Amino acid sequence: MAGTLRGPNSASGDLRQLPDSIECEVCDGIGLQPATSRTSAGRPASCTEGLRSWVTSHTFRKTVATRLDEAGFTPRQVADQLGHANPR
Repeated sequence: MAGTLRGPNSASGDLRQLPDSIECEVCDGIGLQPATSRTSAGRPASCTEGLRSWVTSHTFRKTVATRLDEAGFTPRQVADQLGHANPR
């Protein structure tokens, strides 16, 4: 329905599942390099190729804010959707 925003919790769940559908030849879509690649802290290294190398939840948040603004939603509506107390 046009002009209706989704609940932030509902949108968050979908965003957590979205990266699972991104294919990458290096990491097979899991976002991590092969097990032999580790950070200095011993954790698996993040994939440096494909969409997972730069797409984050923050990227989506900024895109949502921009699209809502472009669609004519008020700053208060955008802030509410993003979970911000202050529209600034």
